[in-house]
Parts: sequence; C-alpha cells; structure tokens
Amino acid sequence: MRILITILACLILAVSASGVDRPVEEVPLTEVAQPTLAPVGVCVFGNDAILTFAIGDWMQGNESYAILFDADRPECGCAAGFQVEAVHMHINFGPEDVPVFLEASASFMETTLNESTGCMQPGAEIYRSPVRSFNIVNPGLYDISVPVDLESCPCAKFGFEYAVGMNILTRFESFPDVVTGRTAPMSCSSYTTAPGYWYDLSRYGLADPKIFADIVCCSPAVPDDDRSWGSLKSLYR
Repeated sequence: MRILITILACLILAVSASGVDRPVEEVPLTEVAQPTLAPVGVCVFGNDAILTFAIGDWMQGNESYAILFDADRPECGCAAGFQVEAVHMHINFGPEDVPVFLEASASFMETTLNESTGCMQPGAEIYRSPVRSFNIVNPGLYDISVPVDLESCPCAKFGFEYAVGMNILTRFESFPDVVTGRTAPMSCSSYTTAPGYWYDLSRYGLADPKIFADIVCCSPAVPDDDRSWGSLKSLYR
C-alpha cells in the first residue's frame, strides 16, 4: 500500500508540475499597490491594453511567456522596417514574494502554424537578449524591461506576424502574479511554455499578459523570402 501511495503522490506532483491545471484567481489592479512604471516607447507592438487583473500566485518561474502581434506599419514615421528596442512584462510581487533576485531575457520570434490546433504560435527565435538581473526588494507592480542589442537584432519587415517573449530564468519559491492587459481570454494570442511545447494561455482561462515591445525604425528590412529566418539572418550579419 505504501508503494501505491508513493506512486500516486509522484503522479499528482508530475501533473501539478506540468502546469495544465494551474488555477486562475483574478484580483482587480485597483486593489494592488501600483508604483510608477517606467515610460514606454512611442511605438509599441504587443499587448498595450490597460492593466486589468493580477492573476494571484501564478508565475512559477523557469518558464517563458510570449504574445503574438501583426506588424502593421505604425504611425510613428517608420518607412522601411523596425527593430525591437526592449521587451516589457508587468509582474506583481506580493509581500510574501520578496525579496527575490530575478533573472530574465527577452526573445523576438517568428511565428509558426500549429496544425493540431489551427493556431499560429511562437516559432524560431530571431533574437534572444543577454540575461538581465533584477533585485526585487519591495512588493508592488513592476515593469520588467529587458533591452535589446540593436547591433545584433535584425531589421524586420512590416506586414508579417511575429512574437515577443519574456524568459523567466528564476525558479520562484513564492509565486508572483501575472498581470493581464485584457479582460477576456483570446485563443491563439498568448502562450507560456509547458514541458517541450508552447501552451495557449486561453486554455487556462487566462487573458493576455501585459507583454509588449518598444520598437524603433530601421532599414533595410529583411526581405520577404521563402527561406527561414535563420538562413536570412546569416545574410545580414
């Protein structure tokens, strides 16, 4: 019987660790202390909606979050292409979550079709930033902002769908809150990593996290081509 109980306990832990059954408890941000956030760029791609909810005790760490966006030409004077200048993700840390030393990196990705779901999802990385460290001492709402090396990040072309993501490289002992920027879940829009694959956050009943990218104009843009981003990038290094 002890052996059976041990096996069952291990199975329960494995299912919990997969993240599939993570509960969503929404707390309106009017009830959350909100320190002044860092200003964002004039041109933004991603989830630039108003902060809505803090999803309590949800972020476990050692995981990535990403949001898809259509790169329509913005109204900020870009004539040719764009570069990601920084990626932001808003995270709320409660009194029990601090102090904590957070390490994170940012990703700019192409998108790919998941044929089993019919959804576009994050694909191959176009660029991944160096790791940035944050020493979170006080509880509150933080804009985790990771800058991009413009010398290494390609100039991307408008008119395509891309994804930006935040890679949380710290495993939390106490789980901080994911902050959303929409009131209702949208399928095929935002993702987190489950073991070995990207998992649609709407399947948890979770609205899009507040993830977005500041962009700057650039030229020449990487042209539309049937080859992969990996082979195209090699032409522009």
